[in-house]
Amino acid sequence: MPLQKPKAPRKSITPSEYGGTGKDIPVPFSGEAVSKPSELLAAVSYDWNDDARGLLLVAVIRGGIDYKTFESIALKTPLKEKDWAIVLDTTPRTLMRYKKDNKTFAPKQTEKIIEIQQLMHYGQTVFGATASFHSWLTHENVGMGGVCPITLLDTSVGLGMVKDALGRIEHGILA
Repeated sequence: MPLQKPKAPRKSITPSEYGGTGKDIPVPFSGEAVSKPSELLAAVSYDWNDDARGLLLVAVIRGGIDYKTFESIALKTPLKEKDWAIVLDTTPRTLMRYKKDNKTFAPKQTEKIIEIQQLMHYGQTVFGATASFHSWLTHENVGMGGVCPITLLDTSVGLGMVKDALGRIEHGILA
């Protein structure tokens, strides 16, 4: 069955429903833009499991995020510009053009950016400190076949492997 728009979409979701502190955010469908995606993304966590925030996240992904929002996320990661180009399946030059014009990323790229943001939040929670998590990401990991976890973030399977490794660490299963 093909994807369909809901018959009566909600007009907005209140801050209490998405964990934010600002104004209501409209719930768009089929690629309409969210008015303040940066406010919503500030509250993104790895373990979102309620439908209201999930729908908001889908809305942000469909509408895309602009370069300034991406930059605020990217600065909190150990990924460099060339790494982001690989993760987003583009070139550093294209990222420079996005920056210059504050362009909006495509939904697939936006989804990857949000997945990385969620992973960063999860890793910082598991390790208790950003620096410790970033160090773990950028060093060879015996439990992951001797590769640096950061090198796996360009694929969904690799991202899942990193999440699984974090889950094992979180639960004390180090081997």
